[in-house]
Amino acid sequence: MRIINLLPAIYNYYPNVGVKDKIRSTEKDWTAVFELRPTSLDDKLYIQSFDQPFSLPPSKIYRDELFVRGENQVRIKSSFRINSTEPHEFELFLLQYDERRKLDMDVRTLKQDGDSYYVDETFELRPETKFLKFAYRYILHDVKPVDVTLGHATIELFKKET
Repeated sequence: MRIINLLPAIYNYYPNVGVKDKIRSTEKDWTAVFELRPTSLDDKLYIQSFDQPFSLPPSKIYRDELFVRGENQVRIKSSFRINSTEPHEFELFLLQYDERRKLDMDVRTLKQDGDSYYVDETFELRPETKFLKFAYRYILHDVKPVDVTLGHATIELFKKET
């Protein structure tokens, strides 16, 4: 098993392309806080690990660490808090890439626990997967703003015998 530790630092996470006016990020004491400010129910607000648009694999800055080396499973363990105990809905996306493009995307609905979300999800990787990213999506039911404070995350890559 190989474990990639992902600090909740601003340089490891990015808002999705095209909504920079609706997502602001700040960092304090090695913790990234994303202010999600939707203006329409049609807004698609994501916080993604690593860089590049969803359609592209991570840039060379992250590729050595994120290169899939024959593993066929990935487990993502992470957490984040929001500034509210009112019901909010978030999803976890796992994005798989070959050298140039997105191959697959798997989505899981996350459960809220007070003001927190605790993620522990395992996904099967496609045989041709070379790189991966994950993202949190804020599902809008209204246009209330919410602040998301990211916690530590780990990506565990392993080979499950079939």
